[in-house]
Formats: sequence, C-alpha cells, structure tokens
Amino acid sequence: MLSLDEWLEIQAAWHDRCAYCGVHAPGELTMDHVIPVSRGGDSSVENITPACGKRHNNCNARKAARTGMEFVHASESRHPFAKAVA
Repeated sequence: MLSLDEWLEIQAAWHDRCAYCGVHAPGELTMDHVIPVSRGGDSSVENITPACGKRHNNCNARKAARTGMEFVHASESRHPFAKAVA
C-alpha cells in the first residue's frame, strides 16, 4: 500500500503535473494505477502515477480500465512525457 509520503514524492517527481496531459494541478491530482487493479495492478510506487481529475482534463476517468500504454497509444493523451508511464 502506498504511504502519503510516497504519494507526495510521486507528485513532486512529476512537478505536480498530470502524467497524461501535463496540466499543472498541485493538490488536485489523483492516484492512477498505470496497470489497473482490475487487470492485476497493485498500489505500489512503481504502478501509481498522478492523473488529473474533473476540474481539468479528467485523465484518470478517461483512462478508465486501460493501461497507461493503451491510453497513450489511443492518442487521448497529449502530454509528451506520458510515454514515461506507458
């Protein structure tokens, strides 16, 4: 299970930006499972990335049960660094 400190470190590593669209959303990012739990993913540091929510591009909800790679390849992600999570 991810600790609060680990989540804060992940957000800092991404400079408080959504991993998929790049929107700067300090304090508003949500935890996204790169490999969804429904597809065998876990809540480890390696599988969690920051994603924006409803106030921005809603990447976490739009990604749904796809992997990070599937979401990026579906051309729904506009951020050039999104491939880092794929």
